[in-house]
Amino acid sequence: MRSHWAWGRAADEPTIADQDGLAAMLHRRLGWDDLAPSTAVAVRDLALPRPRVAVPGSLAQMASTDVRDRAQHAYGRSYRDVARAHAGRFDHPPEAVLRLSLIHISEPTRLLSTSYAVFCLKKKKQNPSRLTTSTSP
Repeated sequence: MRSHWAWGRAADEPTIADQDGLAAMLHRRLGWDDLAPSTAVAVRDLALPRPRVAVPGSLAQMASTDVRDRAQHAYGRSYRDVARAHAGRFDHPPEAVLRLSLIHISEPTRLLSTSYAVFCLKKKKQNPSRLTTSTSP
């Protein structure tokens, strides 16, 4: 299973003993004190605000309001985000998580069967400056 608190799999997360060893090494090499490992708040113990809106029926099959899904999508994976999540701080989690798939078209670009160009279709934003016309004398 994907790690909730960091990159990779949950089975690969460092144990408290691993963290104690790292703290001891940092103390020896850098003189850092007061490095005590902390235990992350378990997903089952997270107290996220209830979703304020209901998922429309047309989106129900691809939407989730599960606490784990909402917590995983509340932050990125930067150190600051992981530290906040580790402490159980989720001030503004998403109301729901939608699982959408992108449409890709693969098209051969040459006669060789190994050469492909992949295109992702998405709606283009209109540039307002291109919509205006100017008249010149």
